[in-house]
Amino acid sequence: MSSRTIRLPLFAALTGASLVLACSTGSSTTLPVPGSSPPVAVASRSPGPSVAPSPAATTSPPPSGTPAPVEKGAFTIVAGTETFAIEEMGTVTTENGVTRGRAFTVACVDVANDPRVSGTTTETWNFDFNGTPPDAGLDWGTRRLVNEEGAWEGIVLGAAFPGHREELTMWLDGSGGYEGLTYYMHVGATASPAMTYPFEGIIYEGTIPIPTFPGT
Repeated sequence: MSSRTIRLPLFAALTGASLVLACSTGSSTTLPVPGSSPPVAVASRSPGPSVAPSPAATTSPPPSGTPAPVEKGAFTIVAGTETFAIEEMGTVTTENGVTRGRAFTVACVDVANDPRVSGTTTETWNFDFNGTPPDAGLDWGTRRLVNEEGAWEGIVLGAAFPGHREELTMWLDGSGGYEGLTYYMHVGATASPAMTYPFEGIIYEGTIPIPTFPGT
């Protein structure tokens, strides 16, 4: 494993007394547990001469037990599994008991029962979490899922809950062979050494709905 690649489940990046990351120069950065010592801002690492490879695209069938896609009129319900990896650490600071992470790079491999939403992803990840591992908080970012026929790109919004549980919602706009389609994706992840968790979603023809919020 490259010293620049941290292959962990979603919450494992903040699990334990500290997370020590080996930089390409051989130095290390420690992320303190809130309350264990005065908080210290941790700057992102300078890029080295090379970056860790992204997970390879896959056309493997989804795991046994994954249901087949379901057609409901204009909507296709899909399901599969995602393997998560933190490819590049961003910055982490602690302020008023909140651990703030910014500009992480996440790489995943999605294996779905519909080939349109199988492929490799690149995601920016930001979070404001309480606790280690987090028992409450919010995270957000952008995501791009790519395969041979096209790509899906859009936003990621999520929240952390007690029990090391996280819920993520993604709205992705199709391009290439998926032009004119929208992909809604939902992930329910928990802290686990498995690094892999299930997802479900809906593909439909049309654009991402933009809500009008009260007071705006």
